[in-house]
Amino acid sequence: MVTLRNCGQPRRNSQDKINSFIFYVLGMHRLTTVQKCILLLVGDCHGRSPPGRFQPSLTALGRLCSCSRKTAWRALQGLDGQ
Repeated sequence: MVTLRNCGQPRRNSQDKINSFIFYVLGMHRLTTVQKCILLLVGDCHGRSPPGRFQPSLTALGRLCSCSRKTAWRALQGLDGQ
């Protein structure tokens, strides 16, 4: 479990859980690094753009996550249904 103390963020009650999407995604141990990167990227861009407007291509996802188009596709296939 990730706590504020573990992350170096002092608080009055140091055993409070961090309710953050970033820490949630990074704590998912069954996902690969590319899958985590894609989830963080999509989550960040989805919150900034109007609904239904963020539809990146596989090439754009690969470029933003520093991987190939094929690796981005495999990562998305692994995330499907999770």
